[in-house]
Amino acid sequence: HLAGIKLLEAVKDLNITTIVGGCFAIFSPNHVFAEESVDIVCIGEGEECLPELCAKMANNEDFTSIGNLWIKHNGNEFKNEKTELEDIDRLPDLDFSVFDPKRVYRPMDGRLWRMAPIEFSRGCMYKCTYCSAPRFASEFEEQGTWLRNKTMGNIQREMEAYIEEYNIEYFYFVSETFLGIPDKRLREFCDMYKSIGLPFWFNTRPETLRENKIEMLEEIGCHRMSVGIECGNEEYRRNTLKRPVSNERTIRSLKLVSASSIQLSVNNIIGFPDETREMIFETIHLNRQVE
Repeated sequence: HLAGIKLLEAVKDLNITTIVGGCFAIFSPNHVFAEESVDIVCIGEGEECLPELCAKMANNEDFTSIGNLWIKHNGNEFKNEKTELEDIDRLPDLDFSVFDPKRVYRPMDGRLWRMAPIEFSRGCMYKCTYCSAPRFASEFEEQGTWLRNKTMGNIQREMEAYIEEYNIEYFYFVSETFLGIPDKRLREFCDMYKSIGLPFWFNTRPETLRENKIEMLEEIGCHRMSVGIECGNEEYRRNTLKRPVSNERTIRSLKLVSASSIQLSVNNIIGFPDETREMIFETIHLNRQVE
């Protein structure tokens, strides 16, 4: 946030209307709105309010009553209410044509792929204390259910559109915990993805891994998965981070992946409050137990 404010201050003389969104703006809107270099704060999801704002500004229309936005205009402040959460199936596809054509290339496994992200879901069923997802869920209780899943038919349609329009050859599924879904939805995904046939990767957690799931994913060409370990100290992870999975279960689950054809990477966090040097080395040791 502080770095962002410095950047806004650096262009203040250009008299460009500035808007700030994201986790910090949503969780601490008064703090952000008080910054002199900030003209507008987005306090909710932006998919509908930002196009509306742009259209009204372009047409010189009044934009001070748009939901999800706090606005400074002509010396006045307008703090509008949050709107209902988005139906993520109604959101438009990503338009990569507005970027340089090289924008679709992303590195993975030592080569560049024409890669596109697919928002598989928004939100998470877990309550990790270091993550924004539980806070989003409580922050928007009155506006709807934060955890939302995109329908499989729409996911398939979106992927097929990207393949046709941008010649995409690799997909990344945007999901806080991809394998946290019910078995029925996973089977539905695997049946659908057979017709796509491209490599893909996603993020998940150790306790969501099962041998039968890994076999299903291998069959449809899953290339890579990233699994959150976060901290190697079991007590700290359980009591402070609210991640109750044991080290033994973590190791067993990760070895299932490493024994498969699916590439494995893990996510770790160091620098937690009260974390010691010894705890950091516990995290390193836990990683080393998975070959």
